[in-house]
Amino acid sequence: AIWGLKGKTIFTTEGLPPWLRDSEIAGFSHPEYPLGLPLLFAAVSAILSRWDDHALSLLYPAIALATLAVLYGWLTRRGASRRVALTACALLALFEPLYSSFLTGLAEVPLAATMLLVGTALSDALDGTDPSAGRRLAVAAFLAASLKNEGLFLGAAASVVALAGPGMWRRRTAIAATALVPALAACLLGRLASGPAPLRDFDIGILLSGRTADFVSRIASAFGTAIDMAAPAWLGLLAAVVLVGCGRRSAGADRLLFLALACVAVYVALPALAVRGPEW
Repeated sequence: AIWGLKGKTIFTTEGLPPWLRDSEIAGFSHPEYPLGLPLLFAAVSAILSRWDDHALSLLYPAIALATLAVLYGWLTRRGASRRVALTACALLALFEPLYSSFLTGLAEVPLAATMLLVGTALSDALDGTDPSAGRRLAVAAFLAASLKNEGLFLGAAASVVALAGPGMWRRRTAIAATALVPALAACLLGRLASGPAPLRDFDIGILLSGRTADFVSRIASAFGTAIDMAAPAWLGLLAAVVLVGCGRRSAGADRLLFLALACVAVYVALPALAVRGPEW
């Protein structure tokens, strides 16, 4: 109803019909969402010359394998043993809340891949491990912002990490811009394609209303709901925490952890601004 509808519409009409951008007619498909994933679906369908649900679903295990390859390659380049790298890949591959049939066709699996690409490329760029890291960061930030709105936040968080790190100010500023500018460009292109589309599900006015007690209550409710939702994934989360705790600390890994925790904090807190309430 969101990504597939837009992808199939773009493919069959060879464009983006005005009705698909109308919040009154197609509000259920979230016109405010970026178009990267629908465009990917439409592009694959154009190559096949037909809309094929099964062929499109096969993108997801391919993206998952690519994500594991990124993780394995980055860990081994950073000095992790092959056993540790393979263990990390196994834990990620078995993380059912992410790699499940339910999420096939949705944006979470591609977004996870681009999030990891942003984090690893940012770390490589800051450490100067290879000259192509900046280009990889720019592409990854653009892709992340093309997939979901939180991709822009990821680019902003990555720029904060770059500015806060040690080293020459000019170099850190350039890396920060490499993370933020492509994400902003992706959002601008999406807005030009989709037109003005407000975030219907969230209301910033709740934060600015001045009703502190109401907002604190919403924050508490959002945290409680997040804990309830995360409960089924406790074993995978515990395994990840144990793996992090057993490893040796490194600046590169700290950057990835900061990006991950920043995203978690936003995911947990943002429902406090939901129009229908945090539980919804």
